[in-house]
Amino acid sequence: MMHDYEESADLTDAKSNGTIKTANSKKQNEKRLQSFEIDEELQPMRIASSHDKGESKCCQNLDIPLLLAILCCVVGFTFAGYGYYESNKNSPEHIIINRNSNSGDFPMELMNKVYKPEDFTNEAGNSPSFWEKPICQGKGPCHFDSNTWGPCYQSENEVDWSTEVHKSEVHSEPRYHKAPSRFGTSKVVGESLAGYCRPGFIIIGAGKCATSSLYHYLVGHPRVLPANQKQIHYFKYYSKYNMEWYLGHFPTTESFLSSGALMTGEASPGYLPYPDVSNMVADRLPGPKLIAIGRDPLDRSWSSYRYNYVTPALDRMKKGRHKPVSGGKSDEEYEKYLFTFEELVRAELKNLKDCLKPGGRGEIAARRSWYSHDWAKAEYDRRENAGLPGLIELDKHCYGNTVNIKVPRAQWTELVAQNPDKIINLPNIHLVQSLIGRSLYTLPLEWWYANFQSDDIYFVCTEELRDVSGEPMNKLGQFLGLPSFNFSDVVGEGMYNVGFNQGYDKPTSWEDIEKEENAEGGLGRRLDKSEIPLPDDLREEIITFFKPYNERLFKRTGRRCNWD
Repeated sequence: MMHDYEESADLTDAKSNGTIKTANSKKQNEKRLQSFEIDEELQPMRIASSHDKGESKCCQNLDIPLLLAILCCVVGFTFAGYGYYESNKNSPEHIIINRNSNSGDFPMELMNKVYKPEDFTNEAGNSPSFWEKPICQGKGPCHFDSNTWGPCYQSENEVDWSTEVHKSEVHSEPRYHKAPSRFGTSKVVGESLAGYCRPGFIIIGAGKCATSSLYHYLVGHPRVLPANQKQIHYFKYYSKYNMEWYLGHFPTTESFLSSGALMTGEASPGYLPYPDVSNMVADRLPGPKLIAIGRDPLDRSWSSYRYNYVTPALDRMKKGRHKPVSGGKSDEEYEKYLFTFEELVRAELKNLKDCLKPGGRGEIAARRSWYSHDWAKAEYDRRENAGLPGLIELDKHCYGNTVNIKVPRAQWTELVAQNPDKIINLPNIHLVQSLIGRSLYTLPLEWWYANFQSDDIYFVCTEELRDVSGEPMNKLGQFLGLPSFNFSDVVGEGMYNVGFNQGYDKPTSWEDIEKEENAEGGLGRRLDKSEIPLPDDLREEIITFFKPYNERLFKRTGRRCNWD
């Protein structure tokens, strides 16, 4: 299954005219197209999501004849509606997991075999999520004050821990549950979560900010086990499924404890923008630490333009799915059908300045949507008493709905009228519409602070990940309660899912990254902000627009990034 959410902090560049670079070979073109992973690829399976009401991806293909489009939509809605009904007709209430759920006595035979008493509190005085410091008296055996197994629940069957430890020593890969069916569930509410483990951290985004690299660096710690896939997106796309389906992506209790693990986790960058997701995580799964990451806003916006607009637009035209031009041509022949970065961000900036002004439609609409919710009301009242700006739900209230079949968003009305042959209607329209908006990290993150304590959220500057000493990662590890670890070897392997070297599990070496970044005219040449194809006055206007939101972010997170 394809997942993206603007995921890779890609190093690819575009031509000086603000659009694309020609691939040097057919192989590079194929590699780029294979790497195009957008979250809309999930749409046929989003029928069980709290955000979807049985929509069909087919209906987004508005460049096909109208009659065929109508027929496609009817069929799509029929099947999606049936799937939505089937997945919900027997859907039970969700298990709400307590932070310190009773799990039986911890298998103390693992102490001093795979665990040591000092593992559970690090040098900074922090403990990993769900763990507590064991009580050790004299030379007697240590024990935990409460009957919890850290993040895990006691297995249903009696466990031979010596055998399990041997398995973990022989097989380096963790062992996972067999995932329940997406439609229906193998368990009902009230049954035990026996044998399941909870994530100790969740990377919530932002997209296009190197969440893949951050995740792989973290699971490079010897006491951290990975999920069976990096991006699960349970709380956004699959929230109708029982919690067992979600927890089934993490190692089993036997695998987790026998390996001496302290933590597992996931990275789903699609979580960050959505207030309801932040509340759902807090409601259903209290306890994990949250990690957010952001890169220089203009750099991220430019990267998103190339990855989420240029690449899929070229793919669409090459397949002959854009009427004014036939398929199978070279990239250069399609350039005139692409909107430039300047055109898209100028239109969006005008829209955002109107939506985000104090007391503007963004604040009003968000308050109307959320003030009736107790958790949101408390945050609204707190912010009002403190003289802070109101909360804003960017995606929902600043970009609007489709204007008509040719104009997918109101902010592009003039652009489309002036350039009717240029391509704009793409399946991942929510990413193209918000090239700037998704770089305003503080706006979605403030909803998460409304649901979580400040001490439970850590913000990472993407640029820090280039520090091959691994010290920034060690600081994150200290926050998570992990024992000290030299991350230099893990970080030194390179970065993941970057440039045209896509893939969540295979790193691109720093040597290759440097070559791509410095190659004149190369596909991966890294641009300084001053080189991004924008007029100087517009560049300065955008940087000025970002600055107060950056400062708001730094103050709220207690972290400052070098984005000047």
